[in-house]
Amino acid sequence: MRVDRARVILVGHSGAGCSEGGGLYAPLAPDDPLPAAILAIDPCLDDELGRSAARTGRPGVVAWQDSEWPRDPDAMKRGFTDEGSTEEADRLDMQRLTVPGNDAHNAVVPVAFERFVPELLDDLE
Repeated sequence: MRVDRARVILVGHSGAGCSEGGGLYAPLAPDDPLPAAILAIDPCLDDELGRSAARTGRPGVVAWQDSEWPRDPDAMKRGFTDEGSTEEADRLDMQRLTVPGNDAHNAVVPVAFERFVPELLDDLE
């Protein structure tokens, strides 16, 4: 059985979205098919990640909580637009989620998964 990677949604949490060299937005070999979409849950929100996300050319969602520490989603948007045009930044769907509790960084995972994976799957059809 072969997996059609063009129909795969790549999902990662925290550091999976922070590593430019080996995370969700890491460059693939030229012949590697890109995933259909990327869902980054509570990653670093900085300009470096924005530039990496822009280079993938894939649509997706960046979902984060800000209960445990302050975030700067504008920095990620700036990095994204630094790599491309302002219109391309529109395909970067950035969503702040409110997650109560003491461990919001981990509790945001099922919340984001339940909220966004069905939408991303619908987009594949």
